[in-house]
Amino acid sequence: MPGQGMTKGLTLFTTKGLIEDKKEYSLSNKEIAISYAVCETIKEYYYSDVEMFANFMKDLGLDLLNNSLHPNTPEGIGNLAAKSVIEACKSDGSNQYGEEEGSNGESYFNYVGYQPINSPDKNIDPNLWQPKYFSDGKGGTYAPGCLTPFWDKVEPLALK
Repeated sequence: MPGQGMTKGLTLFTTKGLIEDKKEYSLSNKEIAISYAVCETIKEYYYSDVEMFANFMKDLGLDLLNNSLHPNTPEGIGNLAAKSVIEACKSDGSNQYGEEEGSNGESYFNYVGYQPINSPDKNIDPNLWQPKYFSDGKGGTYAPGCLTPFWDKVEPLALK
């Protein structure tokens, strides 16, 4: 459909109701919309860095607290774009919100129940993943488990 991007049946963006005055398609307005889209999306995934992004937006003369979703403003367009991307990424298989079936509610929990065949000490099958030891910085070692064994189930947002 012209003017729309789709993933898993969700509209990522649409031109319906957007700014109609072509003079408003200025580079400045595009930069504002992109700044809000990036900032709002990054706040979702890098929430510990919100203060840094607030300062960045302030340096640009933009208000991080502007949550407008009005499609006739650059701020609203950016916020709508961020909201669409965030919504499209929920239930994508990454288990970011701990909501996948089989999860315990913890973000990125191993909801597929993967257990490695190989151990850090014994490689039974060299074609399969093997945990490795790392220094714990205190003279000991540890072998972390597979962080995201379900990543093959994640549906990409923009790739086919």
